[in-house]
Amino acid sequence: MLWFMARNGISVRGHNVLAEDKRFVPGWAQYLSSRDLWFAVDNRVNSLVRRYTGKVISWDVENENLHFNFYESVFGKDASAIFYSKAHAIDFATTLYLNEFNTIEEPGDGASSPDKYIPWKNLGATA
Repeated sequence: MLWFMARNGISVRGHNVLAEDKRFVPGWAQYLSSRDLWFAVDNRVNSLVRRYTGKVISWDVENENLHFNFYESVFGKDASAIFYSKAHAIDFATTLYLNEFNTIEEPGDGASSPDKYIPWKNLGATA
């Protein structure tokens, strides 16, 4: 598919490396110890981002991590920052994004207000 897209001049966005909404975290991963989950997440970030480095124009590193916090509830408040830093270290030339709902369609949603994005700006991610 990536070959086809490149051959036809169609850019591809990497969506998404991790999902914070527990409904989209693999069931098997939800039952791992925090240590084993850390290894699984680290493996996913490393393998996925390395595999597609140079083939995608951007990464949605985490999906909906302002509304949900599965990984931060296990690893602590800096988990998202660590995931973005890892992705950036692997694929430093690609833009990182925070993919979140209600940023435009529901401006009154406090979970996705602009001030919630500020911590990501120092990591090279784009809201």
